[in-house]
Amino acid sequence: MRELKQQTGLDCEIIKKLSTQKLDKKPQTGENVEMYLHHYLAELKEPVKDYNPYNHKGHMVSWINIKDMKKEKHPVAPNIKFLIEKGDIN
Repeated sequence: MRELKQQTGLDCEIIKKLSTQKLDKKPQTGENVEMYLHHYLAELKEPVKDYNPYNHKGHMVSWINIKDMKKEKHPVAPNIKFLIEKGDIN
């Protein structure tokens, strides 16, 4: 919730915990580590009004349709592919 607020200025409410992914290597460096990525299903507290493709920090953001994501029409992070494979994103 804090990261979403920090990165986008949006507030959310956690609905449920999703699968946790264990990594043995850092994705960016390949360094051996023991890392756990915790995932949550959340819902925005308020709908997005006056959509702007840039968030409050000037970073480009976009909403991706889950069906398009599953068809790999948009690049997504490996941990999102993990959640699709686990059936957490459907």
